[in-house]
Amino acid sequence: MTEYKIKGIYRYPVKSMQGQQIETAMLTPRGIPLDRGWAVKNERTGNIQGAKRFAGLMQCTAQYLDGTDAGLVPHVAITFPDGTVMNSDDDAINARLSDFLGAAVSLWPLQPTQDTEHYKRRDGSSDPGEDLRVQMGLGPDDPMPDFSGMSPEIMKELGEFAAPLGTYFDAYPMCVLTTASMRKLSEMLPDAKIGVERFRPNILIDDDAGISAFTEFDWVGKGIEIGEARLSIDAQAPRCSMVTHPLPGYDKEMPIIKTLMKETAQNLAVYATVTKAGQVRSGDKLKLC
Repeated sequence: MTEYKIKGIYRYPVKSMQGQQIETAMLTPRGIPLDRGWAVKNERTGNIQGAKRFAGLMQCTAQYLDGTDAGLVPHVAITFPDGTVMNSDDDAINARLSDFLGAAVSLWPLQPTQDTEHYKRRDGSSDPGEDLRVQMGLGPDDPMPDFSGMSPEIMKELGEFAAPLGTYFDAYPMCVLTTASMRKLSEMLPDAKIGVERFRPNILIDDDAGISAFTEFDWVGKGIEIGEARLSIDAQAPRCSMVTHPLPGYDKEMPIIKTLMKETAQNLAVYATVTKAGQVRSGDKLKLC
């Protein structure tokens, strides 16, 4: 029988920036504490937005500053591609980010769930449908991803808000990816550099059999136990243009989205919710339940 275990646990202090690999985490109904604790707001539209709109975010790295307080989360230090480091409490951070991204933006820590105005989705495009196609990395004749596997409640919330209230998640609090999926994609795209940094999971699962398949898709609708926690695997994760963007150590790779479109209906990894809170550690074994 194949043995699965945690190969990596990841937390991303700023939405769409490179994050931190950590050895242990307490999983809660909100996922990994301090995951996506900050995000960028588009000052032109008023929307919270990530690398679907501002690709340069993926070239930056963020880490939390111990002993600091920005309200619901600590402050962060952001490292730009040129090596410059600037903290979130620096008065010049918004100007620096705006200059780097080529658009007026501001950096925001998480706000309370009841601050619905902060999270509200605003239509700042003359053609919202075309804007979504660009964000998903689609050409004019490409089919839209199938979102029917996503929770109706989440889809309804995302129709009104830029993220589930009180979070900066794209949709669900957890994303789980297997090394088996990355092996499969690497076989399909032997000239592309396929790495975990492109796909930004919270948990990367390895196996002892060297499997090459989109293994986690078979887990949808089931539960998994890892360490002290239990997760419900709720849906395949649709992927957008972010997986093609350049980032530290990686070039732009447009064939990735086209390959996923053809082979997996543009999905990779799975979304999950935490049904039993608990500690997880690198090396913990996974059990399907």
